[in-house]
Order: sequence, then structure tokens, then C-alpha cells
Amino acid sequence: MGRGSHGPAGALLIQRLSFNVGVELGQLIFIAVVLVAIHLVQRVYELPRQAVVASAYVIGTIAAFWSIERFDSMFM
Repeated sequence: MGRGSHGPAGALLIQRLSFNVGVELGQLIFIAVVLVAIHLVQRVYELPRQAVVASAYVIGTIAAFWSIERFDSMFM
């Protein structure tokens, strides 16, 4: 039969793939909603150039922190 109470190995693979695809689709939907919201705000209010640059640095800093944290956890 399969592995434990999960059913056949193929079913487990499909479950994992479905979960991962669902997570990725959720992230894409969230990004789309944020981009639409930003576009709507920019139609009403013009953001200063410094705000755009500062937000890019904040996002990059957070991404670097998470990357280092995950890299570190690989060797613990």
C-alpha cells in the first residue's frame, strides 16, 4: 500500500505539490493586491522619491536578514 496513514506515495506527492502551489498562488495574489493598492494611492497622492528608495532598502535589508538566517540554520 503506502507509507503510514498517508496512503500511496503518489498521493503524498500530490498533496505536497498542491500545498506548495497553493502557498505560491497565495503569495502572488497578495503581491497583486499590494501593487493595486499602491497604484491607487499613487493616483491620489504622489510619493516622494526618498520614500520609494527607503522602502527598497528596508525590503532588501529584511530579505538579506532572512537569507542569512536560513543559511545559518542549514548548518546547525
